[in-house]
Amino acid sequence: TINFAKNTNKVLRLTEGVENYGFAPNRISKTTAKVGDRLGEVFVKGFLRDASGAILVDSAGGLPRFTKGQDVYMGNIAPDWTAGISNAISYKGVKFDFLFDYRSGGVVVSHTQAVLAGLGKAEITANRDAPYIVQGVNSTLRDNVPVSVGSTNTLTLLTAEKYYKAIGGRGTPVGEPFTYDATVLRLRQVTLSYALPKSTFSNSKLFKSAVIGVYGRNLWFSSKAPFDPEIALNTGIGGQGIDFYAPPSTSSIGFNLNVGF
Repeated sequence: TINFAKNTNKVLRLTEGVENYGFAPNRISKTTAKVGDRLGEVFVKGFLRDASGAILVDSAGGLPRFTKGQDVYMGNIAPDWTAGISNAISYKGVKFDFLFDYRSGGVVVSHTQAVLAGLGKAEITANRDAPYIVQGVNSTLRDNVPVSVGSTNTLTLLTAEKYYKAIGGRGTPVGEPFTYDATVLRLRQVTLSYALPKSTFSNSKLFKSAVIGVYGRNLWFSSKAPFDPEIALNTGIGGQGIDFYAPPSTSSIGFNLNVGF
């Protein structure tokens, strides 16, 4: 069995006088409903860039420059499309079935990863002895506005600690480097069962059949994010696509017995 789903939507109107509504902005991102856009667009604090898209770097200190608010568009909380495939194979009472599902696209923003990076506990901070150079163009302030001076930043070296403390941390981290593609392939469920032969119950006045089995759910997934991208802050629209100190997702394994009377 194969299934496929895709959702296309547009916000047509909101309450009178409102054109853009934010769903409970948090420290790292905000999710919006804006007339003319899709529901669930995600905005974060991001890097300031020049007209060509290069990151503006403070030529005095070597750190990238950031936007003041959460106004950099990163994507939508919803996947572009989803699909799944399930199959069952049976032979002489033994039945094996599985379910894979796939989510393509969408984004997830991780405050957890931002905090871990700021504390130096994330994997990306591991190479601490190597000097770090922000890839971008040097800039200076003119009338308190960052302006590119045109030269590529190649000289100002930073430590991993200085860089990740600047972009990460608990307060209002830069959400852009901690926004991930939410694409994920998942082995949703596997079941192995055995139906006892009917002859087993030929002398029984109570039982007519029995099936014993073992199952596993959420046993494996592969994603582009460094965590399970399906976790969420809460069940509301504003809580989707946000990892905010979420515990790791879990797998479950169980046994079952079904009897017929």
